[in-house]
Amino acid sequence: MPTLPVTNMLQPDQNRLNSQLLQLPGELRNQIFSYCIFPFSGARPLTIVHGTKDRHFTTKVLSAGIFRVCHQLRLESLSFLAAVKHFNILGTKAACVFLECLGPAAADVKRITVAQPIVCDAPMSSRQINTFIDFLSKATSLQFLKLEVGRVGAPFTWNEENIGADWVFLERTVQFVKSRPDLDFRWRAGAYDLKATAGASPFARAAGVRELLGAENEDAIQHGLVYMW
Repeated sequence: MPTLPVTNMLQPDQNRLNSQLLQLPGELRNQIFSYCIFPFSGARPLTIVHGTKDRHFTTKVLSAGIFRVCHQLRLESLSFLAAVKHFNILGTKAACVFLECLGPAAADVKRITVAQPIVCDAPMSSRQINTFIDFLSKATSLQFLKLEVGRVGAPFTWNEENIGADWVFLERTVQFVKSRPDLDFRWRAGAYDLKATAGASPFARAAGVRELLGAENEDAIQHGLVYMW
């Protein structure tokens, strides 16, 4: 069979790297990214809710048209978003999917707050824990990490599997924090957490979390993401 000649495929103009926008100075491009991505939120943190699929973010948080102009602009605008915004994320599952949507720009994330209470009948899997810690490890620009722990549902509905997975997650988080001495780490146990029962004491788990995560790292702010769960 004869070999067909190699021909140059035509590419749409929006995929060319000589776009006029890409030729602008970086500072000016960043201003344009700011107007396009979050024209009304300004410097306020960006809240990421219970998204479990990439389309949950591409139709909301990552819906700005500039993300779809061309590959190069998508990379630059996502990197800008990751670097300037403080992300408040409800749950590690949503955090993993969102950070995956950011792609290489996840390395530029600087500030994250994650709420991860114990959810009744939904223990965290080891895969979910590993994926979350892996994403944190890839966030080489990360400067601030806050973890909110608490509970959802009545304490008597918990089981050992839920509690065990929760402690594994907390221990892995501590290991990550220790590997990043330059990281500003904070944590907070939501008001729900004081009702948690462990070892027949309503304050046992809160005390255990304080010992594990460090009383010196405890945040004084009472109302956080856990209240949005």
